[in-house]
Amino acid sequence: VDFVIARPPMLSDDPETGSVRIVTDGDKAHKITRGDLAQFLVDQLQTDVNIGKRLTVANE
Repeated sequence: VDFVIARPPMLSDDPETGSVRIVTDGDKAHKITRGDLAQFLVDQLQTDVNIGKRLTVANE
């Protein structure tokens, strides 16, 4: 089964920013908007780049 685990930090109700970054080990991740997280998850359905990975995603 193909999978991607997306681990968001604090979720924000702010408007979407259109910018999501994958946080690497040691980097700080503070928050991500709900809309940006949703778009990131939908985007993962259309690519196999991150299959089998655990990712922390954030706006800042």
